[in-house]
Amino acid sequence: MQSRLVYGVVFAVLDGCQPDGSAWRIWADWCVGRGSDPMCNDLIVVTAFLAEQSRSKSYSTVKVYRSTLSATLEKVEGFPVGQHPKILLLMKGIYNKKPPAAKYDSVWDVDTVLSHLKTKENAALSLCALASKLATLLALATLFRASDLASVNLKSIIFAEKRVSFALNRPRKAQKAGSLQSFSLEKLDDELLDPVACLRAYILKTEVFRGPHNEGSLFISSVGQHNPVESVTISGWIKQVLREAGMDINMFSAHSTRGAAASKAIAAGISVDTVLRAGHWASASTFRKFYHREVPTDPSLVGIVLQPEGISS
Repeated sequence: MQSRLVYGVVFAVLDGCQPDGSAWRIWADWCVGRGSDPMCNDLIVVTAFLAEQSRSKSYSTVKVYRSTLSATLEKVEGFPVGQHPKILLLMKGIYNKKPPAAKYDSVWDVDTVLSHLKTKENAALSLCALASKLATLLALATLFRASDLASVNLKSIIFAEKRVSFALNRPRKAQKAGSLQSFSLEKLDDELLDPVACLRAYILKTEVFRGPHNEGSLFISSVGQHNPVESVTISGWIKQVLREAGMDINMFSAHSTRGAAASKAIAAGISVDTVLRAGHWASASTFRKFYHREVPTDPSLVGIVLQPEGISS
């Protein structure tokens, strides 16, 4: 009974601090397998865990584990576990041995994907295809992660003459405090590439499937009980669009929309600060190292990113 209570407190802490709950489970399973108490802050045990994980996991993943342990375990000698000098020294060694690298050396051509989407009329698409198109357009126009798209609050959506506004029902990944964020998108002249028109079409098409179980979430499953979908489903939808457009999805994940759209925006003259705010990147260095890639250089972010060059409306 006591262990269930302790674990309940741990997951409440994780919800509040936003570390990855799966990281705690990995730590807990590792400890149980070795006869250790997951709530013990023994530096020898913590060091052994992080060192072992670094053999098969990236430095960034090990950092998530460290942050999770700092958020859940008691301090050691006045330091959060992950900030103890011995742990910092270990993390420096892990970094030097396996420094994080950018996932992509290049980005795909946004205009190629837009050309493909332009062939898909909203009214003629199946529910799944329409969801895929909408998810891709929103990902490109907002620089949202799939988890952000999954948290768009249907009840918050308000259409105006030339724009739409909406809010999320949970904080974004890098958000540490403050109220839930609201966003707006401008309506584009090209209806086939207009995220506002596509959003309106999706809401109309899903209206018949709405009920108390899904009325708060924009994106719902295309089959079954039409429950709200998680980020993994939305990522699958976006990857399907990329595959259809001829992109190599073995190389590029759904998350690559952020780097592709951001790089196109900067090449077109949008300031780095504007892109950082839109993408909710914690720092310019993170953006430049992992997301920004040079694209051929031949306002609003939406109008720039979703305006293909050389394609007439």
